[in-house]
Amino acid sequence: RRHETPLLEKAIDCRRAALQVITRDRKPSEWARIQSNLGETLTVVCELEPGTSRLDDALAALHEALKERSRERSLLLWAQTQEKLARAHWAYFNKSGDLAQFNYARKAIGGAIKGFCVAKAQSGVDRARRLRDQMLNRPPRILKETIGSSIIHTY
Repeated sequence: RRHETPLLEKAIDCRRAALQVITRDRKPSEWARIQSNLGETLTVVCELEPGTSRLDDALAALHEALKERSRERSLLLWAQTQEKLARAHWAYFNKSGDLAQFNYARKAIGGAIKGFCVAKAQSGVDRARRLRDQMLNRPPRILKETIGSSIIHTY
């Protein structure tokens, strides 16, 4: 996957450039989509390289997206962004061992699953459950030692 990094870097640059033109005030839904995609791309890049600075940027972008993608305005988009947020927090936990990041990931993936269920988006439910199961079935050693096996409520 390392060969993908230059393309991902270009995608990050393009999304950041787009955010200079497409502002929240002028086009809020488009701005939120770009923020969400930026957060997702930053997460993928960070999974390929050492450190967590990109994950800080990813989390910031995803939280920005949630300012427009609220549960009340668009349940499906909110759930999709929660899933991306869970993936970013999970990646952060895997790199840092910070248990707070695991708890944020757990909360976000639970929200995503519930949101997808209510929105009757089965493919989203399935995808989010796979991520939740990955979190349960392949937890880092620190997680097994710290909090055991009954850690995520299933929907």
